[in-house]
Amino acid sequence: MSIATESHTSASCDAGRWRQHLLGLILLALVPGYFLVLPLLPSTSAAPPVELPFLEGRSEDHILAYFGYPGCSDICPMSLRRLSSTRKHLIEQGHTAEVGILFVNVQLDTPDEVTLAYAKAHDPAFTGYSLRGKDRKALYNALSAKGYADGDDPASHTGFIYWFNREGQDWYLNRIFLELPGKGELASVVAGETI
Repeated sequence: MSIATESHTSASCDAGRWRQHLLGLILLALVPGYFLVLPLLPSTSAAPPVELPFLEGRSEDHILAYFGYPGCSDICPMSLRRLSSTRKHLIEQGHTAEVGILFVNVQLDTPDEVTLAYAKAHDPAFTGYSLRGKDRKALYNALSAKGYADGDDPASHTGFIYWFNREGQDWYLNRIFLELPGKGELASVVAGETI
């Protein structure tokens, strides 16, 4: 192979590598733009509305719901106290949008009076709903919350807080707090969604 051919081959390789590097840099520069534009694009798969018996007939447009049972001695009282302090914090901050706070009793077929008394013991503004056996399937389908839907062992429930919003006549699950948020964090999410 002659020196001229080697030089031409080497120049072609260098030009090819240079084009690959340039293409890589261009793609790398486009990534941040993609993530900035992505939230602005319309969603093609909007979440379907949820149909849950404890949301029917509610007058509020926003509901924070907690699933537990009377007699729970640890996570229920702590979570309900946090919801109460969040509600009071929102009022102190002047947020007037009504947010309902709902305690859903996962101990199946508990008398409504027991559930309501437990909810109101944590905050007079709270309401309660006693889960019925017939509610299991709807609950499981809407929330994929097998432990709640089975209702066989209420002690195995989680401390999740569910945030529902109503649009027209339909309710949507907007967010699930998997860990107990601080009252300020919870209040800012609620205020951001309702104001």
